[in-house]
Amino acid sequence: MAGPYYIDSLSGGDTDGLSWANAWISPNSLPTLADGEIVYIASDSVDAFTYTAHKIIQGPSTGAARIVSVTGGTTTYATATTDQFKITGASTYDITFDGGFNLQGIQVNNTKGDVILKPQAMEEFWAEDCQFTPAHGSQIQVTGGTKYTCRDCTFDCSNDTTGSSTGLLSTGSVYLILDHCTFSNGSNRTGSIFVNSSTFNLIEATGCDFSSFTNATECEVIHENSNNMNHHFYGCKFKTSWVWESTSTPPRPMYLINAVNCGSSGDSPEYLYYATGTGRVTDSAVNRTGGASIEGTNVSWGPILTEAICDKNYPFFSPWIYPVPIGTTGSKTFTVHVQNNTGDTTDTEQWLEVQVKETASSSVWTTVTGRNSDHFASGTANTDDTGSTWSSSQTYHQKLSVTVTVNTVGIYRARVAYALASIATSENYYIDPLVVVS
Repeated sequence: MAGPYYIDSLSGGDTDGLSWANAWISPNSLPTLADGEIVYIASDSVDAFTYTAHKIIQGPSTGAARIVSVTGGTTTYATATTDQFKITGASTYDITFDGGFNLQGIQVNNTKGDVILKPQAMEEFWAEDCQFTPAHGSQIQVTGGTKYTCRDCTFDCSNDTTGSSTGLLSTGSVYLILDHCTFSNGSNRTGSIFVNSSTFNLIEATGCDFSSFTNATECEVIHENSNNMNHHFYGCKFKTSWVWESTSTPPRPMYLINAVNCGSSGDSPEYLYYATGTGRVTDSAVNRTGGASIEGTNVSWGPILTEAICDKNYPFFSPWIYPVPIGTTGSKTFTVHVQNNTGDTTDTEQWLEVQVKETASSSVWTTVTGRNSDHFASGTANTDDTGSTWSSSQTYHQKLSVTVTVNTVGIYRARVAYALASIATSENYYIDPLVVVS
């Protein structure tokens, strides 16, 4: 391992890059960086010119090299955005970080091409307090490697002078973590925020601000072309109304979007959007008297929507209702209340599942299902619920129950299953996500 290396566009040395006195004036002088090597770049440096080829900063094939924007002449991190090092491209070429990197305070603005983050297979890429700005109609490509973490970063669409229908973040076979990132000037885009085009993608966004995507033409969050997708959004901000998924791409078997406590500034914190390959559900103000509530706000899940492929062998499962605290052992009946305006359901069409510990010494949880043991039978009608009142009452009220002997106290969970194809919004299937234990 060599270095650390130093870069300062105002340097009078420009020799070996091994000190501030001999600092290189541009990152173009960097060798292929090895695992653990550090590059300090003076914050007043700007690498801005018209490229005659793709600009590639070469990192290690295993491990990661660190590039950090610092106050010139020191190794003190430059925290102010206006003082951070900037890479600015002005020709029709991409700017690529090829290999494992840990970037801090780096701004990449490509006015004519893509910004590509491309570690090698089984490598990680980390960016903190960075800004990535692709050209008009171009993308930030996140591909290769295994895990990307962007913390307190900005993804900027300011180069899009007119509405661009191109997706902003293109991911391929990656695990992407976005932690308190901001997406700015999103109104310049009319396409999707995320475009997934490979066999597997996992995105986890926490505390991110997507609210700048305000174009009158809806900018969907996800356009999914891959077979497997698993995306989670927690506490993220969006505009007042938005579209989660591309309507042109049907859900795939391994499809999952799980969004909790997301929404615009006026939305309540119980927000839920949950979609799988067989169906989807959101939170609703429709509620059952005495049912689930969050900080005094009554809530339910619905309406439930299912795909044509939803059936007895491939049911739609609601999110887990958690926690369900159990303070004593013994026989317990777990009950969830549901309603719809289509007809009474049977236990081969709709049922409750509960995860419990049936044996005190067991470390393995048991999933106890209310599904009819004969999957191909017509089923037994679920119990009518004659005692509930809903704020928007439908014709058919039922109770889904499971009785099991619990031998270990603790926190349990439950979910509702649907084996009914093509349930539509108008059928008004709702779940009260409160598990009653008796």
